[in-house]
Formats: sequence, C-alpha cells, structure tokens
Amino acid sequence: MSTTSSSSSIESISEVARKVSVSIPAELVEREYRSALTKAVSKVAMKGFRPGKAPPRLVEQMHGEQVRFDVARELVSSHLENVVKEHKLEIIGAPSIDFGPLDPTKEFQFTAELALYPQPKVEGYDKFKVEVPRVAVADSAVDQSILELRESRATSRPITDRQVVQSRDVIQGTIKVAIEGEDMPERGEPLAAQVGVGKLTPELDAAIVGLALGEERTVETEMPKDHPNANLRGKKVSYQVLVASIAEQILPELDDDFVKSLNRGEAKTALELKLQIRKELEQIADRDSKGAVQTAVLKQLVERNQFLVPQVMIDNEIRSMLVRFGVIDPARMDVEKVPVDSFREKLGEIALERVRTMVAVDRISEAEKILPTDSDIDEALGVIASQHNVSIDDVRKYLLQDQSRSISLSSELMRTKTIDMLVERAKVEYVEPATDIDGEKAEKIESELGHKEPFARGS
Repeated sequence: MSTTSSSSSIESISEVARKVSVSIPAELVEREYRSALTKAVSKVAMKGFRPGKAPPRLVEQMHGEQVRFDVARELVSSHLENVVKEHKLEIIGAPSIDFGPLDPTKEFQFTAELALYPQPKVEGYDKFKVEVPRVAVADSAVDQSILELRESRATSRPITDRQVVQSRDVIQGTIKVAIEGEDMPERGEPLAAQVGVGKLTPELDAAIVGLALGEERTVETEMPKDHPNANLRGKKVSYQVLVASIAEQILPELDDDFVKSLNRGEAKTALELKLQIRKELEQIADRDSKGAVQTAVLKQLVERNQFLVPQVMIDNEIRSMLVRFGVIDPARMDVEKVPVDSFREKLGEIALERVRTMVAVDRISEAEKILPTDSDIDEALGVIASQHNVSIDDVRKYLLQDQSRSISLSSELMRTKTIDMLVERAKVEYVEPATDIDGEKAEKIESELGHKEPFARGS
C-alpha cells in the first residue's frame, strides 16, 4: 500500500511517549477504498450472480461498512509503520490508536500514542562503594543441617501412655479448610506433621498442641496480605483439625552407618560429614556474598540514574515475575494478555526498579561496546547442555530454530559481562555483625539477599 502524499506530525508527551498525528489525502483514501471494493467484488458470493459478477453498487451496499473499516485499519497500519521507520522510533507495546469512520471522499485522519523504549544517558558507573553483611558459617549452622538430615531419615514410635498432643509430637489426623464465604467441607483431608517445630502455621501449631485424641478443634485466622491470589488476601479462613494418633519422632544415631547411607560423596564418617557440610555452606556464603555485592551495586546504579519507564514495560516485568512465582502458567494462558492491575500495588515498585536496572545495564553495554565473545557463548552452551543432559550441537540447533532464542542468550551474556565489570569497580566493605547460615537459610539465601535473576527485556 502506498504511503505517499500523507502528512504527519509528532508531539512529545514525555521522554518515553510520543503522539503521532497523520492526515491522508482524500484522493489516496478513495483510491485505496476502490481497490479494496474491487477485491471484495471478486470474492463475494451473492445469490443470483456468478462468483465475482455481483454489481459493485450492491456489494458496496451490503459490505461497504466492513470494507471501509478494513481500509482504515490498513491505512493506519501502513502509514504509522512508515512514520516509525522514518523517525527511527523504538516503540514498545501496542500503540493506542484513535480514528473515526472512513469516508472515501474525504481526508482520513488518525492519532496514535506510542510508548518508547527508554534511552537514558547513564552516568556515575565508574566506581561504587558498597557495604554488605559478612556471612559467616557458625557451628550451629552445621549442626542444624545435620539435624535436618537426621530428621529426613527419622522414624516414629506410637505414644500410648498419654492422649494429649505435646510439642514435637508427630500427629496424624484430618483437616478441613473453609475460606470466608464457603461452607466447611463434610470430609477432611489427611494431615500428618510434626507440631511445634515451625512446619505448620503458628495458628495451627497452637491449636493442635494440647488437643486430645479424637477431639476436634476449630481455629480462625486470615490469609496473608501478600497472598499471590489477590482474591484471597486478608480473607478469613477456618481450619478444623482432628487428631487420630500421636507418635514420638525417633532420630537415627549420627554414626558412620548413617553417614554412609546418605551417599554424600566421599563423606564416610560423622566428622567427614560435618567438614563437607561446612564447606558447602561456606561456598553458599561466598556465592551469595558476591550476590549481595552485585545487588548493592545495581541498586546504587539505579539510584544515580532515575528516568521514566513506560507502564507497558513495568506491566511486562510484573507478568514475568508472576510466571517465576508460579502464579501464571505460560503453558495454559497467554501471558501477554493477563491483566496485572491487582498486582501493581504490590509488585509495581519492584518491577520498575528491575526494568530501570535492565535498561541502565543495556545502555552501559552499548557505551562500553561490551559483547559476548565466541568463548563466552561456547561456555554458556556447555552449561545449558550439561543442565539438560544433551549435546552442545543439540543446543545450537535449538537456538537456531528461533532467532529470538539466540538474541536472548546473547543479551543475557552481555548483561552478565557488564554487571561483572560494574562489580569489579566496587570497593566492598563487609560489615558486622556476621549473619549465621543455618540449613533453612542456606536454601533461601538467594531470596534473602536479593540475588538478581536474569532480566528479560520487555516487548
């Protein structure tokens, strides 16, 4: 479709928004309309006429409105694309377009509001001074990890000399759950757990301890304010618990036979197991101390470079976060069409900071001309191949099937190299008091220290 002879203007709404106004002369509108009508005549089947032989006037009477709408849409699409290319606008998301009915005898006008990918001038990334907690591995952390290993192999022995639940008992029974507005179900679900050790919610622990066998107790509480399901936040929930049996937890002895049964590498004795666990926790501490440095550096980078970000990029990042949290299943729904209004209050600021970080890092990569080398790519392919137990050639073929996959990998490697460069420029001071790592913290260390996940550029 020709786009000559039209006129356009661009109004700056903000750093990341433009309003485009386009006027298309009546001669061009009429020409495109007549061409579209001729095509419609050739395709329309009308009773009493051979295919393609219906009178244009009759076709226009019956299908003119649809033809005019289709022509208007095509005119908008082609002319807007021409304006974007002419002015080299890097737009993101779908434009907001406004146009009225098309009259083939008159000039056709439309406006479009475009969101632009931010192009800030990033400054202040030559040096950083950060303070992060020194993460130490205490003896109690090793002991806690070993206790958890023993608990994973624990057995139980029925308690017959009392009928009331005490803390640390292993109970079996049933539980019924009713959310506010629902009736309590007639049948309960099986419940088996150790009480008084933090494996149940505090309300359930308090309700079960002191409960007699065969006795039923109801406890009411509220759903967390940050529950992933916005419809459940703050709602009242009732638990109805019945205990059928109680047992004592029997931990295996920490001896050589127990250690050998774990099949944990070369550890064959209790001492070797303790040394191995300490080494593993120290590796976690070292890795996540580095992660904490990275987080602090990127936070300073964003604080030094505040710039506007289109809402569409923030919303796309919220969707990506919801996928990572397991709230959205991309295999069952179109992620791009998921509304995020209810999540903006909770996740909006975090998403904004992540997007700003991603954009700032990309701009630094461009300024410093940082690109992944062939060896960087080969190393990354090797890691992917090892993780999925396939050959490097298979990974290469997979990436070649879709160019966006290769681009995504290159972008991730570029950002990683750029972030590594920024971290190298940081003067790090480890501050006290030290933070002990126990078994549970070792598993959750990434989230507790704010370890950054790879960024995904919005589209």
